[in-house]
Amino acid sequence: MAFDAASDKYDIRITVSTRFFPTPKTARPESDREVADAAEKLSKLFYEEMDRDDPIWSHFMFVLLGLRQAERLGLQLKSVVLDDGEPRLEIYQQLDFSQSQGGWYLKDTTKNGQPREVPLWGEFLEAAQRRLALREEWSQRPDWNPDPKFADLLFLGEGGKLITRRQDTPMWHSLGLEMRGHLARHITGHLLARNQVSEETAKKILGHQSDAYMHYYRVISSEMAGRELSEKYRPGTSRGR
Repeated sequence: MAFDAASDKYDIRITVSTRFFPTPKTARPESDREVADAAEKLSKLFYEEMDRDDPIWSHFMFVLLGLRQAERLGLQLKSVVLDDGEPRLEIYQQLDFSQSQGGWYLKDTTKNGQPREVPLWGEFLEAAQRRLALREEWSQRPDWNPDPKFADLLFLGEGGKLITRRQDTPMWHSLGLEMRGHLARHITGHLLARNQVSEETAKKILGHQSDAYMHYYRVISSEMAGRELSEKYRPGTSRGR
């Protein structure tokens, strides 16, 4: 896993025999309980506690749509579609790093190679609108001077500075979220299942080509079954007395 991360982030190519490092058996290090606890923490933070006029709110709100960090940072202004009656994000690229590309660059594909559209509604639509307004405001300032390669990105800092993983991750941690950013995708899967969003819609939002997201529906179904039984099923009691 460490070598895969090095390859993704720094274009380092290392191979080691699986005799020394067996293939991991699990898809993520967090337990289901830890994912559920993190989901509660993020939901409370973004929906109840944060000031929505704070730029950091609109910067991170999309993590609850399951966007990967590189996808979120690679969103362009045209990725936010608001004018045809179906507000949505169009996700088709990511901000990546490669020595052979000269550093940070826009990779014209998503991680699984498939573009996807994610609907915007409620707080997500509000976050998109606020970010666009903020982006417009900053672009009118005298100090606005983005790198032409990245001038159309949605998430640029003041002055047009590029925001990469190296700035994004510390900002994430500044919210008291000492958790890896990719956990947000698992949190999104959990929340979709908890709110009984259909599996087809969940797959569309997360962009899963496999059935990995089904795990959350199995977990939530068990939780819901246990909750219903505890509320309604009383063995040893008689009805109608």
